[in-house]
Amino acid sequence: MRKILGISLALAAMSGCAGDPGLPFTSSTQGTTVVRNAMVIGVEMPASADAIARLQLRYDNGSVATEEVMTTEVFKVGDKVRVTHSRGTARIERLE
Repeated sequence: MRKILGISLALAAMSGCAGDPGLPFTSSTQGTTVVRNAMVIGVEMPASADAIARLQLRYDNGSVATEEVMTTEVFKVGDKVRVTHSRGTARIERLE
């Protein structure tokens, strides 16, 4: 009886190894959109209308980051904004 049980366990363990390895794991951020709220704590507006503005932001979770965006909108310190990251670009809009 013990011998049969031992053989059964060995066969069960081996059959788990002989299965289909499946496809390799891959991941992608293509199509991912992240939306976060923040407050503007610093502003470097461009001299010309079609240049990049640099905004220092404090996100709601307390982290601080600098975002570079093409915008015609004028931001000032204290503005509450929504930051949308999608496909490698950031869009910033003022919250009312």
